[in-house]
Amino acid sequence: MNLMTSNWPIEARGYKMPVIDPQQIFDTRSLGFRITYKCNSKCEHCYCYTDKESANADELHIQELKELIPQAKALGMSGVGLSGGEPFLRRKTIEAVVEQAKNYGLNVNIATNGFWAKTAEEATEVMEKLKSLGFKPPLDSIAISAGQYHMPYINRVCTMNVIKAYKKVFNTCLPRLDFEYVIGNEKILVDYKTYLAENGVSEQDYKLVERTVFQTTGLAKITNNNIIQKRPVSVFKGLCPWTKDLIVSPNGDVYPCCGFNRYIDGIVIGNIHHQTLEEIKNAAQVNPVVIMLKRHSFAYLHSLLAEGFDLPKQADGLCDICEIIFSKMEHVNYLTSRYSHLYT
Repeated sequence: MNLMTSNWPIEARGYKMPVIDPQQIFDTRSLGFRITYKCNSKCEHCYCYTDKESANADELHIQELKELIPQAKALGMSGVGLSGGEPFLRRKTIEAVVEQAKNYGLNVNIATNGFWAKTAEEATEVMEKLKSLGFKPPLDSIAISAGQYHMPYINRVCTMNVIKAYKKVFNTCLPRLDFEYVIGNEKILVDYKTYLAENGVSEQDYKLVERTVFQTTGLAKITNNNIIQKRPVSVFKGLCPWTKDLIVSPNGDVYPCCGFNRYIDGIVIGNIHHQTLEEIKNAAQVNPVVIMLKRHSFAYLHSLLAEGFDLPKQADGLCDICEIIFSKMEHVNYLTSRYSHLYT
């Protein structure tokens, strides 16, 4: 049982309940699935704790995912996101979800490292299959993750093949190429773009997103903390802009954000194995942590929590400071028991 919810009134623990204004605090427009935390890479910068070799890791399965699509549609959601880990390790699951989502008129976004595109033929076959299931840009899209920390695991030929196949099948550019590198290593990006150009891929064939800011919320915290740039927690004075989606993790836990903090139990707002999406969304309206995230800055929450705990005084980003505050249930219980004004 989630300790934070054990003392709540029964209607606040995730059961279906009437809400005066369901849009007042937590209004979500998209549903995300982290199908598996397994990944064929082990990138040092990764925000996620992946399980490269774990045979017993939790995973979301086809039937339970298909059952969530009509629920999302009924709640007025417009899109479904698929990620991991590496979601294409479970290609049949990807295809089933895409087909179901398109049958219900929902847009689909897939994030992948593109390992499956080792040849032009393989890349084209995947795109043709997605097209046959109703996948149609620009409303539907694929984002490729590449860069300094992906390169030891994913050959750049895979990225090239994805971009070419996307253009061939959908007659448009790849909408997102996320490319990470540490500032000072810009030559890695230059060489990568040169390789693509020399192989017939122009910069007009993909939309590049450079990622030079990293979070210590996953493997980066364990393996490569030296790439992180810390800042005083006092600078995080704004509200978190990411508390707006329902993200389902492989074990069924639901987060109110992109869910980078895999082990941060304090922001779990439900579980699909025990509740419907409607029940989870409704319960979120009275969830103390959700209300805190929507109303108060991390700097303020940190200052209150620091009165009772010895906390790190620096963080590298919103996800990092969120983890500092909410990863321990004793922190959550402290805030909810001592500062009711935060959520009432």
